Amino acid sequence: MRIFKKFEENKYEELYSIDSVYRMKSSTDLTKKLLKSVSEHLCEVAVELKKYDNLHAKNGTSYTFNELQILDSLER
Repeated sequence: MRIFKKFEENKYEELYSIDSVYRMKSSTDLTKKLLKSVSEHLCEVAVELKKYDNLHAKNGTSYTFNELQILDSLER
């Protein structure tokens, strides 16, 4: 997951990124467990993101909205 913030008109910079792998035993109900786990992790990310958002830090690399759409397609 990569989170971008609009700092100027049509200029977005990456504010936060996270890469996660989930491992679970196949003997359990994976769908329910995975959905619950992802929901819990998204709440944790939201808390962390609020800290980063308050910093208003720029990393120097900016993208237009169209470039972000292309970047998203490449990563999929």
